[in-house]
Amino acid sequence: MNTRQKRLAWLESLSPPAQKTAWDVDRENSQHRHVHAPYPGYLMSQDGKPVCRLAGVGEVYVQIGVGCASSFGWAKLYGDKTADSATDLLKHACRDSAYSVVYILFLKGNYRIVFH
Repeated sequence: MNTRQKRLAWLESLSPPAQKTAWDVDRENSQHRHVHAPYPGYLMSQDGKPVCRLAGVGEVYVQIGVGCASSFGWAKLYGDKTADSATDLLKHACRDSAYSVVYILFLKGNYRIVFH
């Protein structure tokens, strides 16, 4: 133990490990949160958000879809946020890709809604 760094490391090894706070545990868990998809096309995450308000057009929304296995994404702009626009994005994503989507994940607040 001829250096200060080695002496400090030895002292830390004698003390019991520090208790993790809830903040530390949440930070560690947030780094590892993910949705598992075994192959492309198994799961697609879809959401819609307002983008802007244009004069003469009104509210503009974007529908976003992401393949959870490949992280490939699609986005389209719409004049409304309805089920028709969400369905149109899904048709667009399936038409442009080489696979069909098995499950769709919608994030609604804190809830995950999965359609099969």
